[in-house]
Amino acid sequence: MNGISNANKAVEPGYRKRSVIDKKATLRELALFFLRLGTAAFGGPAAHIAIMEDEVVQHRQWVPQEKRLEGIGEGMIA
Repeated sequence: MNGISNANKAVEPGYRKRSVIDKKATLRELALFFLRLGTAAFGGPAAHIAIMEDEVVQHRQWVPQEKRLEGIGEGMIA
């Protein structure tokens, strides 16, 4: 019985490992970033994804890498 209850815990949302965002962005910082991205970036979605990964994930650390990958996957489905 113990094995079954432990298996169920792994599926429930409350038991998922949560990512921690290192830094929080203000609304002004987000607006300025996406304004710069929209006006200066050419090359379509592939270029935007690369720039967003460099700036948002690595440089500014607003979003963890796994959340970025989940967002890209969800965007491709929609």
